[in-house]
Amino acid sequence: MSTNEGPIYYCVDRTDTIVEIGGSWDRFAEMSGAMDLFAHKVIGTGLLSHISGDVTQSFVAAALDAARVLNARRVMPYRCDAPRFKRFMEMKVEPVPSGLLRVSHRLIRTERFPYELNFKASATGGSPTIRCSLCGRISGADGWLEPEEASLLGLVRTGDVNQVIYTVCEPCKSVR
Repeated sequence: MSTNEGPIYYCVDRTDTIVEIGGSWDRFAEMSGAMDLFAHKVIGTGLLSHISGDVTQSFVAAALDAARVLNARRVMPYRCDAPRFKRFMEMKVEPVPSGLLRVSHRLIRTERFPYELNFKASATGGSPTIRCSLCGRISGADGWLEPEEASLLGLVRTGDVNQVIYTVCEPCKSVR
């Protein structure tokens, strides 16, 4: 969640409730077609309710808890892809003097997908694809694949919306 104008941030209290939002938050939400994420709609809500996947929620909660317990900044790379672009991001979690945690997101770089790839968190059963919330890779029979590789193998479809379940892959868990 970052524009070329700099990092976007939010602050959470000890219960992980969003209490403040800053940067170009609303602009990014609008550019992403996520008007339901405008600041006035998310302030006062639980951060984890905006994160897809139980494993990803647990991972983020653990990162917040570690920053609190250690009273230290944590910086974690992740991906936040758009249909035509891989977006390489950085999330920084740091305690601030008020007792809150400030979580900022910064765009590091983008790379163009060769074709459009759309992903949406699965709200139903069926057989959705498994995708890592941090590296953006897709689970396949031979391991974790880049989305383009997964599309060549027929695991995801170009142009369609691919229903996915978000998790954190073992390689990302071990590195972070």
